[in-house]
Formats: sequence, structure tokens, C-alpha cells
Amino acid sequence: MQEGGDLPVPNVVHYVWFENREPGSVSKPQDISLWKIIGPISVHRILRPDKIILHSNIKPTGKWWDELLRMVPMEYEHYPLITTIFGQRITQLAHRSDVARIDVIRKYGGIYLDFDVVVLKSFDPLRRYDCVLGVETGAKLDTNGVTNAGVLIGKKNATFLNMWYEGYRKYVGKSWLHNSAFVPTEIWSKHPELLHVEHNIWHDTSGYAFKQIVDLSDKYAYHMWVTAVARAPKVQLPKDVNLRKLSPADAYKLNSTFGELLQRFYVDEYMAKTATTAFTNATSI
Repeated sequence: MQEGGDLPVPNVVHYVWFENREPGSVSKPQDISLWKIIGPISVHRILRPDKIILHSNIKPTGKWWDELLRMVPMEYEHYPLITTIFGQRITQLAHRSDVARIDVIRKYGGIYLDFDVVVLKSFDPLRRYDCVLGVETGAKLDTNGVTNAGVLIGKKNATFLNMWYEGYRKYVGKSWLHNSAFVPTEIWSKHPELLHVEHNIWHDTSGYAFKQIVDLSDKYAYHMWVTAVARAPKVQLPKDVNLRKLSPADAYKLNSTFGELLQRFYVDEYMAKTATTAFTNATSI
């Protein structure tokens, strides 16, 4: 892969998608939700990457995946489902994704993003560093200040990435965050020159942007954490809004930054397209 311009990190965006099934499997596919498409749409509009690549053992399916591909050019590269690391068995799907994102960025360089990360401004200032992560803030006090791999920016073969990957020789499968968060945080504390920690990559565990209007003007990206928010009792959404079954019309019921982001990156265009189609059909009768 070619590096973008004269910056050490290529302007190439990588996503990872794993399912516990393989092509040809008779098990039910995992359809993606509406909220998962606004991240890649924001990437396409704001970062204008040379490529967007999905690394996956099986292609996602469903209405909203088809809609995403209509709006965003995305390449597919088959990535076998990870089952072991340094001879140790991995069963957690999230841990498999953790390993894959480090592997992909250290092999190729570029930008890895979780699907629920919305990009808000150019990453060019961040692509000047060998490796970049943000840290968690918010309600989960035990992880405040701990690195989060939902946004990972790095050059090919960066020393920090290689050390992080080597940390999986002591894989702790019973811990959700040990290798993905606490290990890189420890490496950062010992070797701060190897990692740029960007506090304007917002990994908020409180769900503030689902409760109110939040100023995101200084943020590079916002990690929405929709699945966690959906389970959080303190985040009160309208009773007729289900985040797992979100519809475009629901965006206008949400008096929050989350609702604004839905409108900005997808829903306003969807509603305009729907209105145009309805008008065309009506005038053709």
C-alpha cells in the first residue's frame, strides 16, 4: 500500500468485522444496524481516504450494509477468523478483533476505526506520528486515562505496535481489557516517546452525547459506544426509540448530539431522497 503524501501514516482506513461463522455457513448472519453506517460515511466525507478496506472472515449483510456500500466505496479483504495467538486459544470475538487491528496496522500502516467511531475533522495532523491512540474518559472510573483501541493510527511496523503485539505472548483471555487496553497503557507509561496520546479523540463512557447537545468542535473523532449506551440505565431515550432497531425517522426524536450526527451524516440525505422519490412517483401518475 502506498503512503499518503509525505506523512508517515498512509491515508488508508481499515475496518475489521468478524463473525463466528464462515462463508457457506447455515447459521444466521449478523445484520448491521443503521448507526453503524454513519462512521464509515463520516470517514468518506471528511478524511477522503485513498482506500477504505474491510478485513473480515465474512461480509456483513442486511439493508443498512447495502445502503452503506451505495454511499461509500469499500474494498474487501478476506481475513481468516483468528483462533489462536502465540499458541494460545482465543474465543472472545472482541479479542480476535483486537489482535487483527494491531496486525493490520503494523503490516500496512494506516487508520483503524471501530464502526461506531464518527470522524469530525481531518486526521492529517495525527498522521505525522508513528502511532496514535486516545484514552477513555467518563463514567467508568477504572478505565479513565486508559488507552482505547477504537481509533488506532500508525505507520507500518511502528515500534509501539510491535511491542503491543508481542504483549500477547502473555494473553489473558479472562480479562476483557488486559491486552487491548492495559498492556498498551503500560507500554506508553514506560516508553512515552513511542506513542502520541490524543485527548481530542473522544472515548466517552458516560453517553453524554446521547443525553444532551455536546460541543464536538475540537474533537477529531467521537467513539459513540452505542452497544454500551443501549444497556446503560442512566441514558434515557424516547420510549419508542430502540438503538438496535433504529430507523431514520428516530433521529428527529433525539434531542442530542447523537441525533444530530445521525441527521448530519445520513438521515437528512435519506429523507431528501425519499421525498424526491415520492414526488417523482406522484407526478408520474
